[in-house]
Amino acid sequence: MTSIRRRDPEGLQRRRGIPDKPSRRNPLLIWGGIAGAVGALAYGSTQAVPPLADVLHSFPVENTLLVKAAGFWVNALWPVLALFMVYVLYRVLDEQGTGHASFLGFVSGVVAFPMVVMHNMIQSGVEIEVSDLARSDPTFSTETWNSVAAAVHGVDNGLDLAWDLFLVLWLVLSGFAMLRHSRFGMWWGVPAIVIGSLTLVLNAITVPEPPASAGLFDAGPIVGLYALTVSVYLVILGFRNKPPHVARTGEQVDREWSTAPVSEGKE
Repeated sequence: MTSIRRRDPEGLQRRRGIPDKPSRRNPLLIWGGIAGAVGALAYGSTQAVPPLADVLHSFPVENTLLVKAAGFWVNALWPVLALFMVYVLYRVLDEQGTGHASFLGFVSGVVAFPMVVMHNMIQSGVEIEVSDLARSDPTFSTETWNSVAAAVHGVDNGLDLAWDLFLVLWLVLSGFAMLRHSRFGMWWGVPAIVIGSLTLVLNAITVPEPPASAGLFDAGPIVGLYALTVSVYLVILGFRNKPPHVARTGEQVDREWSTAPVSEGKE
């Protein structure tokens, strides 16, 4: 019986342009994970730290110029950091041929996070400007104030619903891609699908108001916590020296390379 050995990994790596001795670290994963973690923590600060949260959630805004500037830019920059993480996550998921789900999830994330930048900057900018105007103009009546507030929050709610829709698509589609990936699997994929579905249901029940404003709970902190854990996991993967790769034919060559003989079926 003749025995043959499976295609040698070094030859396969060379044909794919992968170095024979890859670096012990993957800087893209490390920095993408760090960006996502910082973005998630910055988002948490806008929800929990009173001076920063007031810039986004209170009307009128009662803060010093420095605090208002800090709140404005933190609200604008955390989605940009999250967008970097979205790209890196897509690169990892796509390495194992997870199909169209990973690409469509990436596209949804690319739409979602710039949209929340617009939402946050419009909301923060208008509320800061109108708050300053109300304090400086003695003719600014309560009725005028209420009308302006209603208009501002109407724009907020529309942008918020649009961003939530694409956020849900990013979570659910990335979750399905994770189910097919050896480094993620159901432990990462199922929570993404569940959290995304929960966000969609809550928004559908309370439309056009955000769930928190309608008396339900806001799933945003849960999404932020999940994004934080995924970001930390990307950093961990970046320090590992076993980047996942799968042949285009579907043959998995991730994890350990097998050198066990395979029978050719001939004597």
